[in-house]
Amino acid sequence: MDSGFGSRREKLVNKEDESGPREATDDYEADKSVKEGQISRSDKLASAGLYVVVSILITFANKIVLTSYDLRSFVFVSFSQALTAVILLPIVCKVFKYPLPSDPWNAFKSLHPLPLISVLNAVFSLGGTQRLSIPMMTVLRRFTILLTMIFELCLLKVYPSPMVAATVAMMIIGAVIAAVDDLVFSLSGYIFVLTSDVFTALNGVFNKKKLEDCKEVGMHGILFINNLFSVPIMFTVSILNGDMKRVVGLDVWKDPGFVAWFVLASVLGVCLHFSMLYCTHANSALTTSVVGCLKNIATTYGGMILVPGYAFTVWNFVGINLSMAGSLVYSGVRYFEIRRKG
Repeated sequence: MDSGFGSRREKLVNKEDESGPREATDDYEADKSVKEGQISRSDKLASAGLYVVVSILITFANKIVLTSYDLRSFVFVSFSQALTAVILLPIVCKVFKYPLPSDPWNAFKSLHPLPLISVLNAVFSLGGTQRLSIPMMTVLRRFTILLTMIFELCLLKVYPSPMVAATVAMMIIGAVIAAVDDLVFSLSGYIFVLTSDVFTALNGVFNKKKLEDCKEVGMHGILFINNLFSVPIMFTVSILNGDMKRVVGLDVWKDPGFVAWFVLASVLGVCLHFSMLYCTHANSALTTSVVGCLKNIATTYGGMILVPGYAFTVWNFVGINLSMAGSLVYSGVRYFEIRRKG
């Protein structure tokens, strides 16, 4: 994801593991770029495990902060995460010698409209997290893959194979079945998550395009500029809607447990970025994608058991399982397609 690993790897790792299909040729080239023998098997397993742990933790941390402690302000949490990223990224990049743009304003102009898309994606994603159970939120995020396929087809002329399209259809059908029998249906929650799906797909496509057009900015630079753009917007919104005053005055700040979860939710965004980088460097972009799929399955069933809010019904459970099965098959289809083309 940084220039040290090459611009091609930057293109690949930027996409969230669930943000949609990737070009098979690029994935295979990334696989080949990892030199066997330089990284031990234990390091490969550790990197994949770290990515899984961080990915699951950030989902549960966001949910616990927003609902279990009744913070109920996804705008404030989004502001906190963006501010934390702006503070930590320069420090981490300096330590590991990753380049950041020397002129943020020019970098912002060259990246437009990506920073705006990134802000909207973060806000709507956290809004959905606040309003829906983790299993339903994860299942509805499958629409991101469908939307990414459509946007890549329209904007980048990338055509999915029939098998990929079929597995995506399987995921979508499962999501629809689950939604029809959702006893804790929240219209606003569905709107937030589905809108987030649109911006996640756009974010992935524009990230890929901007990495090709603005190589001097780099992956870490894009992440930094996006969050730098988010901070004043989220701060202003939280002031205007009264969230800042309300949240600061809550008694939960006296609870060490809440403070710990809030800090965790704030810093894990940056940790997720670098754990994904580490996993792809130690293994491959394809491995990261498959691990991400397995992580989503663990998050879904863990959310059913560990976090209050999921209401079991037969058809809802069937739909969720169908969507998860489609996700597994999708990863397998992509894996064999890439190997065959190689």
